[in-house]
This record gives sequence, C-alpha cells and structure tokens, in this order.
Amino acid sequence: MEEKLKKYVEKTFENAPNSKKTNELKEEIIANLIDKYEDIKKTGRTEEESYNIAISSMGDVSELIDSLQQTNPLNGKVYVKQSRKSALFIAIAVALYIVSFVPPILFDAFSLDDTLGAAIMFVFWGIATALLVYNGVSRPKYKGVDSTMVEEFKEWKSNKDNQKSVRKGIHIAIWVLIIVLLCNVLAFFLTYGYSLFTSNNEKIVYDKTIEEALDNITINWRSGNLNIYKAEDSNIRIVQKSNYDLKENQLVQVSTDNNTLTLTEGNYSFGFFIFGFGLRSSDVDLYLPEKTYDSITLKLTSGDITAGNINSKNIDCNLTSGRVNISNINVGNMNFKLTSGDIKSDNLICDKLTAQTTSGKIDISGSMKNLDLHVTSGGINADDEVLPDSLNAQTTSGNINISIPENDGFTAQYKVTSGNFKSDFDLYSSINGNSKNGTAKYKAGGNTFTFKVTSGNINLDKK
Repeated sequence: MEEKLKKYVEKTFENAPNSKKTNELKEEIIANLIDKYEDIKKTGRTEEESYNIAISSMGDVSELIDSLQQTNPLNGKVYVKQSRKSALFIAIAVALYIVSFVPPILFDAFSLDDTLGAAIMFVFWGIATALLVYNGVSRPKYKGVDSTMVEEFKEWKSNKDNQKSVRKGIHIAIWVLIIVLLCNVLAFFLTYGYSLFTSNNEKIVYDKTIEEALDNITINWRSGNLNIYKAEDSNIRIVQKSNYDLKENQLVQVSTDNNTLTLTEGNYSFGFFIFGFGLRSSDVDLYLPEKTYDSITLKLTSGDITAGNINSKNIDCNLTSGRVNISNINVGNMNFKLTSGDIKSDNLICDKLTAQTTSGKIDISGSMKNLDLHVTSGGINADDEVLPDSLNAQTTSGNINISIPENDGFTAQYKVTSGNFKSDFDLYSSINGNSKNGTAKYKAGGNTFTFKVTSGNINLDKK
C-alpha cells in the first residue's frame, strides 16, 4: 500500500517543476500519508478504507503546485513585498550607522557642545539597531485556511521559516552590538593609547598662578588624572596637560568666587577616526600652598586621583572609574565614594573616615579615630595607629584585615556567612558566639567594632 500512496503523490505532482523544493515537498507528504494510513488502519478499518481516508486528507494541492513556480512557496507576492521592505530597512540602518559620525564632527568643527553631538550619534545607533532587529523578526506568519495536510504543511513551513527569521534577527542584533563594542574599544585605544603609553610626551596647554588666598577647593573633571601637590611658595598653581592641542573652550575653566577655587574641565574634545571616536583626556596638576583648608571636593568620572601633603577640615572624593592614591593627609572628615576602583591611603590622619567602593579594594594606614568602610566586591585592609572610637567594616565578597594597637579593651560584633572570624587578641565570646556570628570582648570591653562579610574572612590583628 505504501507504493500505491507513493504513486498517487507522484501522479498528483506530475505537472510540478522538477526541483529540490518539489522533491522535498513530495517526500514530506508521502511520509505523512503513510503515517496517517497506518494510524487509520489501527482503528479497525480495511486497507482500502484507510487508503481512501488518507488520500482525502491531502486536500487540494493545486495551489501548492502553482506556488512551486514562484520564488516563495507560500506566497510570491508577499515575499516580494517583504523583500523590498527588508531591503529598505537594512539600507536605512546602514545609512544611519554611516552618518552617525557626522553630528559630532560638525559640532566639534563649529565649537558647539560636543556632548549633544555625541548624544545624537548614539540615537542614530539605537534607531539603526532597532530597524535591524525589527526587520529580522517581522516576517509574516502563514495561517492555514483548513485542516488538510497541505495546509498543515504550509503552516509548518511558514512557522519554521519564522523561527529562522527570529534567530536571524537575534544574530543580527548580537553582531551589531559586538561591532559597536569593538568600534568603541578600538576608538578608546586609538584615542587614549598614545596618552597611556607615552604619557611623558604630554605638553602643558594651560598654566596659571593665583596669588589670592582661598579656603575652599572644588574640582570637576571628566576624563584624565587629578594630581594635587604641595606648592613651593604661597601661590596656587594650576597646570593642565594633554597630548593634544585644545581649543580655548576646551581648556580648564577657573573661578575664584566666594573664597572658593573651582576648576571645571572645558568642553568635550573628541578624536575621530575611521573606525570610531573617543574622548580626548587631559590631566590637571594643582599645587596648593601649605595651610589648613576648609574643604576640598574632588569629582572625577574616569581617571586617577593622587594627592599628598594636604591639611583640610573636610575632603570629599567622588570617582566613577579609577583609583585614589593619597598620602600624608591631615583632615577632619575624609569621604571616599567610588563606583569602580581602589582606595589607597598612607599616613592618613583623620577624625572620621568614610570609604565606599562598589568594585575594588580599600587599603589604608594611619591614625583614624572613626572608620566606616564599605565594599561590595573586594577586600578591606586597615592599619590603624590608634584605637578607633568606632569601626564599621563590611564587604560582600572579600577579606577584612584590621590591625590596631594594644589597648584597654573593646567589643567586636561580627557576622560571617562563608568564612571565619579570627583575632590575635585574647577575646572571650558571649554564650552564643562562634567563629561566624557573635559578640566578643577584649578585657572589659569598650568601644564597639562591627564586622560583616558574606564571603570571606575577618582578621582582627594586634600591631
């Protein structure tokens, strides 16, 4: 009976073109007919009855045979229309990627706000990517008009093609993102590579001396390094360095209003290349005369902060990405807040230290009376020359190592999820205390120190 079914299908498709699609379609229909014939026969029907029912389930294949003459076996007109629409979307997306570099170049050429030019470029990238993704997933889906085998096959074929289109759209989106990322990485090295590996070739683009005595310092910088040194005389000196020639509006903006020296980085300076663009960075060196300042505020987006030999009542240091390295600082309140980067401080003398970094480590030493240290991913190392009045150290992932001198007593509250609490001091714990969670006292107790680690160890050592 299988041969009879095959002959019936062959005869039905005798006017169809002799092509790969036709052969695949015939094989699919024959396989389905044989399966259906066997299923019907198992219900108790005779071979002839089973054959007739299976054949009748095929339905009208004339439309399907006609469609084999067209480019798309489902609907030639829809395919042509969709192809034109797809080509238009791709063309617009490619054009947007190409012209996206024009706004930043024009804004830079006419000394306009480069930030807006860069924003327009990213908008173009977003629209182009959205068009490519939409084009990949917007292919029309075929819906069968009845339940015959031919309609089922056409719907199956359409669904399969749509799945391929979805995967294709996802692949396009992934590759677009990879290309954009690679372009930016390349642009970063093209823009910063020279300054990263040949920093000694920086040239001074701005140099100014201020004789006025000021009590407050504020620096707002985007990209580059901030260096603060002790001046050799009683004047403030501001030096800006760059590997590039900067325009007037791209130089540091200086203000001395309200007894405050304010340094603000000038307009964005971009470098444009065949494969991308990048922000040109510049460094600022600030030389401060010896005195006790009321406040020093440092805000930097990307770069390193280095400072030494400074006295101030209050210092605030905010950094998005980079490192902080300070030494010989005498300050009342010292505040660090970093998103990504390390905090290192040597010989820090302060009444209150607050340090926070999301990804990085804290490494400090000096005489600190009150410490509040927080790290999400990274370790904490603190070497204190005096017994703190208060100490709070917390990290999600990393070790806490604290060193303090011999003293008359303190209380330690600790909690470790994965790790242990250890100490060189001869501690005794409460009845519920253990190496992971508890309260311990040294001698008669005293100032309370709090430690908390999710994954890592706590070491409280004696200097």
